[in-house]
Amino acid sequence: MLHELALEKKLPKHQFMDQGTLDWIVQTGESMLGTSHPNITLSQYLKPNLHLASPSEDFFTDKPIAHGIHGYRHCARVSLLATHVYATQTKEPRLEIVKTLMVAGSLHDCRRLDDNADSGHGPRGVEWLADNQDSVADWFKLEPFEANFKLAGQGIYYHETPSSDIPEMHEDEKLVIDIIKTADALDRYRQPIEKWWINDSYLNIKPSPELKAMAWRMVCLSEANYLSSQNNQSALQSVLEICEYA
Repeated sequence: MLHELALEKKLPKHQFMDQGTLDWIVQTGESMLGTSHPNITLSQYLKPNLHLASPSEDFFTDKPIAHGIHGYRHCARVSLLATHVYATQTKEPRLEIVKTLMVAGSLHDCRRLDDNADSGHGPRGVEWLADNQDSVADWFKLEPFEANFKLAGQGIYYHETPSSDIPEMHEDEKLVIDIIKTADALDRYRQPIEKWWINDSYLNIKPSPELKAMAWRMVCLSEANYLSSQNNQSALQSVLEICEYA
């Protein structure tokens, strides 16, 4: 099981969810978060843009990455969470930023070569996006200028970089980077707890306890569905079917 291999420091190159590890995530989350069934209430700005949280599996380096712990399901959840975090940070969300964040979340790990640290996958993702803008726009049904791919690239490039090492940025760039880093951290329910479960001290945007619990439940639901269906799209749908929007 993955959580046991992590403790033994024997994690393989490609890592896939298993029932024992999911059981551990569920039980540990219930204990740490003090809840078992938090509501999933996402930003209303997501509802007409849910297709942007569903990247093509062909965008990932290979099938093991697309179906692994950093693949389609992780990226889809980060895309959803990024927009929700954005809605909590501003009174008047801009549609261009919503779509930019969703694209960045959907693609931030698409150029991973493995499921370990894989330093440099952010910059590789930006290079891939620059070379595949037309394919990405077609897949997500984006008209020109609906989403800012250059800005999305900043979120992808720096999501693995410590905040202290990121240079000074324009306001929108800093916002997108900070949000992608927070959304990515919200999905880190893996072993060991001290290394992977969200640590606010590394984040400029610190999520509420309620948002942490909601993100945990999204993991539990989607990973349970994936284990039964072996289908990434079905796993995402299992979350969307119970969502409310506000």
